[in-house]
Amino acid sequence: MHRRLALQAALAVLISTGMLLSGGIVPAGHVSAAASLQLNPRAVPAGGHTNVNGSGFSPNGLATISATVDVAGKSRTVQANTTVTPNGTFGAVLTFPGGTQQGTYTVTARDFAGHSATAEIDVLPVANIRVGSKARATNAVPTHRVWVNATGFDPNENVSFQATFPLYNGNSTTVQRTRRANLHGNLFGLILTVPGDASTGTVTLTATGQTSKRTGSATLHVIYLPAISVSPGTARPGTAVTVKGRDFVPGSTERVTAGVTYANGVTTTLGHTVAANGSGAFTTTVDLPPNVRAGTYTMRAQDVNRSLHATARFAVSVKPTLSLSPATIYPGQTVTVSGNNFGTGTTVHIAASIPTDNGTQRVTAQTVAGRGGAYLAYLRVPANARAGSVVVSARTVNGSARATLHIRQQPTPMPTAVPPTATPQPTATATPRPHQSHHTPALGFRSVSIWYHWMRPGTREHIIAQSTISTKQGIWVHVWYPNGQHQAWYQQTDNSGRWDKWFIVPYNSATRTNNKALITFRLWHGKNNVKDFAHFGIVR
Repeated sequence: MHRRLALQAALAVLISTGMLLSGGIVPAGHVSAAASLQLNPRAVPAGGHTNVNGSGFSPNGLATISATVDVAGKSRTVQANTTVTPNGTFGAVLTFPGGTQQGTYTVTARDFAGHSATAEIDVLPVANIRVGSKARATNAVPTHRVWVNATGFDPNENVSFQATFPLYNGNSTTVQRTRRANLHGNLFGLILTVPGDASTGTVTLTATGQTSKRTGSATLHVIYLPAISVSPGTARPGTAVTVKGRDFVPGSTERVTAGVTYANGVTTTLGHTVAANGSGAFTTTVDLPPNVRAGTYTMRAQDVNRSLHATARFAVSVKPTLSLSPATIYPGQTVTVSGNNFGTGTTVHIAASIPTDNGTQRVTAQTVAGRGGAYLAYLRVPANARAGSVVVSARTVNGSARATLHIRQQPTPMPTAVPPTATPQPTATATPRPHQSHHTPALGFRSVSIWYHWMRPGTREHIIAQSTISTKQGIWVHVWYPNGQHQAWYQQTDNSGRWDKWFIVPYNSATRTNNKALITFRLWHGKNNVKDFAHFGIVR
């Protein structure tokens, strides 16, 4: 016996740790495509039990059956364990404790291999009738059922049950049933349904033996237990939540409301009226303002003609994002700050504290979030910023987001190698006279320099050109990007023939197959011109 228990325990461990793999230990039997669960009966009294039958579970494994119920206002889990057969089936009994609050509960069965299935069961209030006495009151909810037990009658005689329920429309409905007692004069599990429009109050349920004429009674206290649910349980500003109600008075009118707070601190009440259907249920939606403040709120459904009401909690939350472009930057450059998921119409405050040569400088920006909570702003890094990493934050009354910006120091520019210059076209000149000499320096470039050989889009590049002739002259410069974009300048050098330029590398200027930008230079001096070239790479 001990060896058998040890084997079962070992098997359970293998199942729970996933060691029963194909090609390894293969349990006998067959597992159906999907696990399923059946309950018999599907309605039980508080203190009663149901038979649970499952199929499609892991053969020879262990299965756990459980349900979470309300007992005396507290949540409690009832559970049963069983062994699955080689065919993947099992049978078990699940008992619900006495005092379980009436309602519909979910029964769940799981095994260690991950198979699971669920089924719903109704736990009913119990009215116990005993001949010659009057039982204490049992709560009875309209449209719901009551489990009735009766004792003290003659063996096998028919027992009639009767209760008259006043209705809100001014009429009344009489519920009648007949059931045969057993050999001991008792009967159990008679189910009566309370009329949907029954008025709140006390009703007497009477049981009468048709042969013995013996009687007994129980008191039914008719109450309404309306409930509402809000979905999703957590919603974003500017969206709508769905409110579902049940167990209200059929045909009644409910006022569905929620008190909320705007981003500016002003409070308001949202909501409207809705009519319950013939079963006392309704479904409606409530729109949340785009600038509602994040927090937890209460939705309330109130019968406009009665004291009946129900509440449910829901949350308003945001999950803002923040991105920086570029995420690595040099002093004096500007970073683009963008993101979404803030409340529409809320003010977004953007800030970063940046160490500089003179201490710390706080740079800020402010913008208003648009549709979907999207926002865009710019921060300029001080020209004297120190190298390092700083936190950029974006915040509203609804939340905040953060990202890290990396600051690098400008590298020392290094001249690039100058490619051979194009040979200028000769121009006609006068034939020098004997004993006369003439020398003119060749027009071209002494050097061409770019500061960075690799650049990120959105950052600044610097180019320098130095003519071989130290005079002011015209210069024409083009930067050609792989995607066809180009930038052009027609300017003049300084008096020494030097020219330099800072410019921004455009976004998306590189292609999937080419990331080299070409710079072309042309000097103008009379009819003489010379082209020269340089290039830099774009980091994709």
